[in-house]
Amino acid sequence: MSLSTAERAAIAHAVAARVAGLAGVAGLSAGHAVEAATYYPGGKTVGVAVHDETVTVHVVIDALPVHDVAERVRRAAEASLAGLGRGGRVDVVIEDVVLAGLPAAGPGDALPRPATSGQRPDAEGRPG
Repeated sequence: MSLSTAERAAIAHAVAARVAGLAGVAGLSAGHAVEAATYYPGGKTVGVAVHDETVTVHVVIDALPVHDVAERVRRAAEASLAGLGRGGRVDVVIEDVVLAGLPAAGPGDALPRPATSGQRPDAEGRPG
């Protein structure tokens, strides 16, 4: 069943309002190559693309793990749809990660350095 422009706008507004306030979400994103938005007379909702069967939410995050934040976004969008008496699939696109919001890596979190000059790394990843 095809959604009207007014229905699409209502869904986009509801999803955007709920998702924007989630922990771990720095903001909604317009996407990269093609703008991710729902258009309606007099405006648009950037970061939420409403289609007949799916809603795609594009976000920038500032928390880890990525999967957990994406799952919170999906659940929030589904709750918004349910609140409007709607269902459907929700896809979440992580457009970017704001590194400034992440905790600093500790010494045990560092990746091993690659071997140089033909040396093989030792058990802790240091050149041998």
